[in-house]
Amino acid sequence: MAAGLVFTLLLGLSFGLWDGADACQLKEITEVDCPPGWTWFQRRCFLYVNDQKSWASAENDCLSKNGNLATFHTSNEYYFLKNLAYATTGNYTRSWIGAHSTSIDGTWFWSDGSKFVFYSWTRNVAAEGKKCMDINVEGQSLLFGAKCNTKLPYICTRVP
Repeated sequence: MAAGLVFTLLLGLSFGLWDGADACQLKEITEVDCPPGWTWFQRRCFLYVNDQKSWASAENDCLSKNGNLATFHTSNEYYFLKNLAYATTGNYTRSWIGAHSTSIDGTWFWSDGSKFVFYSWTRNVAAEGKKCMDINVEGQSLLFGAKCNTKLPYICTRVP
């Protein structure tokens, strides 16, 4: 049965009944693929939203824009986010990003499902009941947690 399927596929290809060449061509993603107002960095688009919302409301707004709250996996990405806030507001403004912690063991996750691998805490903020991550607390270059119902501006990211 499988041999018959393979034969039929090969026969169809040989007669040009199926031209799958276009299906295999991938377009290179560039900064022109970002929506207006979004900033391109390392193959992703970022948007600083200077509207104060709780962490969950900010994530929902990013989802409505076909993205998530911003993630970072390198120190370059982290400093890009800090500087995006500065470029937009003129300050290192406290801003939500996409990390959140579980209630059970304090494990941190990114809202887009990617692995959380960047750690530079001043202390165990998850143990203090601060389950959502913000950056730029007092302009410092460390990660901080905040209570998720705190209203802050936020940074969305999406892949074009």
